[in-house]
Amino acid sequence: MAIYYPEMYCGIGSTLKVKKTFEIEFDDGTIQDFSLDDLCIVEDIVGYGFNIKAMNDSKIFRIKNGQMIDYFKLIELIPYTEKIPPNNFDSFPLVTFKKKFKIDDVVRISVNDVFRHEISKTDKIFHNLYDMYSRRLVLRLNDDEFEEYLK
Repeated sequence: MAIYYPEMYCGIGSTLKVKKTFEIEFDDGTIQDFSLDDLCIVEDIVGYGFNIKAMNDSKIFRIKNGQMIDYFKLIELIPYTEKIPPNNFDSFPLVTFKKKFKIDDVVRISVNDVFRHEISKTDKIFHNLYDMYSRRLVLRLNDDEFEEYLK
């Protein structure tokens, strides 16, 4: 299964600034309002989401990766250390998609979109695809997905 790393993907301890007012209702019935420019911090990363809390509060709420950009902007990025490209990034081969790739309505990659390709070997082989300009990890594909979608 492909893993998408959205633009706002960051590590634990990253500082976020609210860019859209919203409120969160917690399980205990309390409500916390978030106003423009409030500061928050990433407490944990679990699966496809972030556990976040306001700087001045201990209550933690969860938000999905794909929703982060709607509510926050990064003030201080603590990189997710497993996702930092190595120094030899420019030597990674260029790859392009041979057919459209889509994950729900969150990720859409067109034919001929170009990425830097790195093979990551753990207990399985994965294919990491990085944005050429920002060096940001965008997708991680397994072998079958890589063969199906990329040239």
